[in-house]
Amino acid sequence: MTTAKAEKVEAKVQAPAFPRVDVEALFALQRANLETLFQAQKLVFDLFETLSRRQAEVVREVLARAEAYAKGFDPARQPKAYVEDARAAVEKAMAEVKQAVELGLETQRKVVELLVQRAAAHLDEMKKLAA
Repeated sequence: MTTAKAEKVEAKVQAPAFPRVDVEALFALQRANLETLFQAQKLVFDLFETLSRRQAEVVREVLARAEAYAKGFDPARQPKAYVEDARAAVEKAMAEVKQAVELGLETQRKVVELLVQRAAAHLDEMKKLAA
């Protein structure tokens, strides 16, 4: 084929147009997603750390109280007094559980809010990239 014929064929045949992909923008998008996941992970880790510390404090208090009861047991003391002590201990334990649940729910709310915000931003950024 001569050069002139090749140029005519080449002029008639168009290469398909592929969309341009901004690789840097895609990496930035994924980086932002990972940063959001790390923030969510930190929130959950902080919750577990707080709950672990509180649980350790409660165990120390219970052991100290048990030791005090063992040393200070008075058979002459009325059983009603022991029942009142037990009731107070149960009420305190219930308050601790309630507080732990509230902390968990608050952390869960923060994580969900963080992920929803990131998902919305992700969709907006993907729309911009597609445009």
